[in-house]
Amino acid sequence: MPPLTRNFLALVFCLGASTANSDTVTCLLSTQDQETGVAHSLSRADLDRMQQVSFETTTVWTEDAVSFAGVPLRAVLAECGADLEDARSVVLTALNAYSVEVPLAEIGDTYPIVATRMDGEVIPVRQKGPYWVVYPYDSDASYRTEQAYARSIWQLREISIME
Repeated sequence: MPPLTRNFLALVFCLGASTANSDTVTCLLSTQDQETGVAHSLSRADLDRMQQVSFETTTVWTEDAVSFAGVPLRAVLAECGADLEDARSVVLTALNAYSVEVPLAEIGDTYPIVATRMDGEVIPVRQKGPYWVVYPYDSDASYRTEQAYARSIWQLREISIME
């Protein structure tokens, strides 16, 4: 039986404060091609250098509208060299092992984003960070469904490409 995943992407978290007064999280996004073993890594700084998307929206998890900024999930996959030709979906996994499968056809060029900022600030782990997959919920009713909310995974740790 062939392996289910072709490429594997993992967000690796080194949780800890760099100084006594900071809530610093060092994050590394890395990929490893199962066939070649070639690895590729992206830091939060690398994500910050990529084309950013930002929007303001209300969510079912926050009291007021929030401004989110980050990188489209499709752009993250492309930057990591993910081979999407034979892919059918991606599996997103959180730090607490919650996971959800998202059909590749439902990942647009712009949305969802892997948010790295909320109201201009890096998202702390305690507030659903450091990476939160979000949609502009207020812009389209299709983003205000149970399915879209279930795919809005926070504390993103891992992305797997499924064939």
